[in-house]
Amino acid sequence: PVVAVSGHETDFTIADFVADLRAPTPSAAAEAISPDGAAWTHRFDGLATRLGSLLYGELSRQHERLNWLQRRLQVQHPAQRLRERMQRLDDLEQRLQRGWVGATLSAGHRLEVARTTLARHAPTSRLAALRDTIDTLDHRLRRATNQGLERRQQALAATSRALDMVSPLATLGRGYAIVTDESGQILRRADDTSAGARIDTRLANGRLTCRVESTHSNGDS
Repeated sequence: PVVAVSGHETDFTIADFVADLRAPTPSAAAEAISPDGAAWTHRFDGLATRLGSLLYGELSRQHERLNWLQRRLQVQHPAQRLRERMQRLDDLEQRLQRGWVGATLSAGHRLEVARTTLARHAPTSRLAALRDTIDTLDHRLRRATNQGLERRQQALAATSRALDMVSPLATLGRGYAIVTDESGQILRRADDTSAGARIDTRLANGRLTCRVESTHSNGDS
């Protein structure tokens, strides 16, 4: 830069109008072209700090980019991709094995169900079931028949006892007799026959053929 200076501050020259700086005195001109060292030191320190910050920021960005490139390289590395493919292949193999085992178990279960159904509907099973049913019904029929016979026997015995009570044979068993004439008519009174008539006397065990010698009524002496 061009500094214009004259001996006195009130003096002007043409150089004052074309110079970069006009100093009033030579001392001021010397100070103008020789700035303070502390200011320059402070400025240099600021520039150094700014430059360090810029360098640190750039280094950090470059370091991050380097890490990103390394991670990307690891992801896209053939060995890494091969490991991923192998892992996927192992997963698919395990899934295939599980599916095969599941399908085998399912088929075995269906086969067992089919066998059970076939055995349940087989003629031998149905015949055995029918045989059991017939045996059960036969047992029930025999029991019902025996119970019915027992009830009928009891009823018959009761009826027989009732008939015995009113039966003439029971009366004969107590020592009485049934007397009939030759025509078979029962004789209830002595007047129903006459002397010399032939009568038949039925006893509890056997009968007698008699001839009437005489008749007597209840009023006769």
